[in-house]
Amino acid sequence: MFHTFADVKTAEDLKLPVPTLAARDGDGLRQPNMLAVEPSPELRHYIQDIGDRVDAIQQRLVPSEEDNMLKVSSDGRKAASDRRLVDPALFQHGPTKIGATADLLASVYEEHKDRIYTDPSTGEPEPARGALQLVFCDFGTPSEKWNVYGELKDQLRRRGVPEHMVRFIHEAKKDNEKGRLFAAARSGRIAVLVGSTSKMGVGTNFQKRAVRLVDMDAPWRPADLEQRHGRILRQGNQNPEVRISQVVTKESFDSFMWQGLERKSRFINQIMRGRLDVREIEDIGDNTLNFAQAKAITSGNPLVLEKAVADQELARLSRLDRAYNRNLVAVNHTKRGEQASADAAAQDLPLIHAAVARTVDTTADALPSHYRRPNLR
Repeated sequence: MFHTFADVKTAEDLKLPVPTLAARDGDGLRQPNMLAVEPSPELRHYIQDIGDRVDAIQQRLVPSEEDNMLKVSSDGRKAASDRRLVDPALFQHGPTKIGATADLLASVYEEHKDRIYTDPSTGEPEPARGALQLVFCDFGTPSEKWNVYGELKDQLRRRGVPEHMVRFIHEAKKDNEKGRLFAAARSGRIAVLVGSTSKMGVGTNFQKRAVRLVDMDAPWRPADLEQRHGRILRQGNQNPEVRISQVVTKESFDSFMWQGLERKSRFINQIMRGRLDVREIEDIGDNTLNFAQAKAITSGNPLVLEKAVADQELARLSRLDRAYNRNLVAVNHTKRGEQASADAAAQDLPLIHAAVARTVDTTADALPSHYRRPNLR
């Protein structure tokens, strides 16, 4: 019904002159690279604590104002980035997502710091050299306390990236400030620009030198992810080939988030393309997780999460089967009632025909004389 009045054109249909996504390491597919980070012992312990919280919530041992599944989901997502987002007093041992991102950004900076870009209007080489990298992070935005943005900037400085060339989208409070920030990004005065989806995902124009985009976390909606990647896969980018990296902490809530995005985007693409191979699409607007998914995540076994999803699908299909059988019984009952009515009508039909044969036309002069009232005049 939607496609009877909607004219949907996807990026594949438009074929705009945008950069090509570089082939992924390993399988050669032109898709984002997944940069996996091993979980620290502290994170594993914290995830197990989340499992205990889920048990307490499921058994209603804690009031919903104190703890609930939405808080569990939020804390799990924060811990997957850095446990200090949950509690700034916690110290993070071992490899971290921030450290892995800093290593990647620093290596790309060294690789492209002498790259030459041209002025679009004149075609002349611009004096400033170097490419631009974009980092999206929705947790740990700049504030007075410890935050991911500040830690990332500090680690980049220690790896040789000039501190003044690492900027945050949050520095620009007004439209004119954003304009100057974007101009600096296009002119090569910024090497790394960090921002959140809400502030840097829509209405931005700094793709000219963008060579690498990093997703440090996963948003809830596929549209948000599409807006992120649209900042680099965009007309006006002078890099013929770009890369997108997604930093993921193993055995954490990252698996739930990225699997959820993949599932949601698959359904949405079916609708937008108008080539549905199913009659129903499940509701994808829920921004939290259920008990089975939470327990699967805290188990540390990705197969358990797949089983939880399969169990959900089995429960859904079982409900449909029961509803179908109940509907079938109701239809059969209605059928028997209608058949009985038809049989009774068939028995009455000869009597009705006989009654029709005995009827007398009483209209105007057709009425027999012995039925007429005598003329009293």
